[in-house]
Amino acid sequence: MVINNEGTRSLKQVSIIGISFLFFLVEILLLIMLSKNDDILNFRSLFWILHLALSIIFIFVYKRFFQESIGYYDVFIIIFPVVGIFLFFMDEIFSIWKVKKAIAEEVLGNNEVEEILQKLKKDYIVSEFDVMSSYDLLSSSNNDNKKKFLFSFESKDPKLKVEMLQRALQDENTEVIHYAATEVNKLDAGIQEKINNIEKEKIKETDKEEIKKLDYKIFKLYKSYVDSGLLFGEILNFYQNKTLEILKNLQISEKEREFFLIELYENMSNESDYENLLKDRISKYSESEIITKYLKFLYRQNRFEELINEYRKYEKMGNSQIEKPVFLEEILL
Repeated sequence: MVINNEGTRSLKQVSIIGISFLFFLVEILLLIMLSKNDDILNFRSLFWILHLALSIIFIFVYKRFFQESIGYYDVFIIIFPVVGIFLFFMDEIFSIWKVKKAIAEEVLGNNEVEEILQKLKKDYIVSEFDVMSSYDLLSSSNNDNKKKFLFSFESKDPKLKVEMLQRALQDENTEVIHYAATEVNKLDAGIQEKINNIEKEKIKETDKEEIKKLDYKIFKLYKSYVDSGLLFGEILNFYQNKTLEILKNLQISEKEREFFLIELYENMSNESDYENLLKDRISKYSESEIITKYLKFLYRQNRFEELINEYRKYEKMGNSQIEKPVFLEEILL
């Protein structure tokens, strides 16, 4: 009987050692797999969450199957991962606020974000970058100057600023990319906010003349939005069609409506409609700006022979302000 008890105790000890070794191996595997993509020194990391789960299983096996107590070690095994999981969930809850603040601090290197932004506006105006063109500056290796330029660059035409920011999004420096992305989102949100505010104002307005003015403002904002370069694909198509609907109901002269329609169609896929609009407009008013648009359209269509003939025709009609296509400069000397 004593022999059996000793044999059972020996088997139990071997089993405990074996199970402990197995858990130890699993812990090592977790460490190897997660150390590459996870910060294991951070209690909020995935490693510590899995470590906690493994520890609970380990303690359960010891107490349930081996009726063994591991003393106070179970407390130490669990307490740190529990703290880690608490911090992890707190981080998830406040992630939106923290990410926005972290990006601003990463770019500007200071907790007093608003103060630094205002200081940058005063210290770095666009004129200070006259030595280099904006494109050259964005191609330079000076990341601080690039960030300051992107912040200070202002333009009445959102399209120009978006173009600069999109170039910055292709930069090799992550800080410049983060900052450019933040500025793009801010610009997009700003236009949408203006549209929403004026649309709300229109709902409350009762005066017909004021409603007419608000409709015009709404249209101009939508047009600015679709021309800005912020929208792509189906979203762009949606807003272009919405802008066209607003234009149709706008109380303006037919001449002005036609001009806006040409500008909208210029960036849409309705090529035949766009060409017909241009021809019709030229036949009625013979405006140099519209003739130039028509010549550029023919150039994009690779209709070079027709382009040369049209240019010569309009030139003979006395339209000296027509912009001559670059490739025709040597041909038409």
